[in-house]
Amino acid sequence: MDYEVYAYYEYDAYFEKLIYQVKESKDETLAPVFLHPYVSHLKKLIGDKTVILVPSSAKKTKQRGFDALKALYSGLDQQLNCPFEKDDVKQSQRSLTQRSHIKRHLRLIDIQAIEGKDVVLLDDVCTTGYSLKACIDLIKPHVKSITVMVLAMHPDNLNTNSPL
Repeated sequence: MDYEVYAYYEYDAYFEKLIYQVKESKDETLAPVFLHPYVSHLKKLIGDKTVILVPSSAKKTKQRGFDALKALYSGLDQQLNCPFEKDDVKQSQRSLTQRSHIKRHLRLIDIQAIEGKDVVLLDDVCTTGYSLKACIDLIKPHVKSITVMVLAMHPDNLNTNSPL
């Protein structure tokens, strides 16, 4: 199954600092700013598709006090579901080899939410692509089509060796 990947920013040191401010400094008010210039484009791409989120661990979401990904994409005025469950592992603190095994820490727990549907998979950043690819692999047998949207993509992920 082929899928399209959309990214709206380059993941660089400045973007990393801003996204950290939202997620780790708990600055929810900054979250909608990233999406603002692209809301109409995203809404058009989404149409009547089912929107799903790449998961954060329950522990991390509880620690933050809010779901960062839902906050970042709240401007879409869409139902944002996460049919996955993720163990408490932080990809950014793992080696490239460890990151490539993220699928071991993800589970699809709500197949009914996506069964036979056209889905849009949302994430905030794509650095290596392993989390997105793991989610895609989990949903692929159950969906009609997949579109991937991330706020920012690391330029290294644009090469041909990318898992995406």
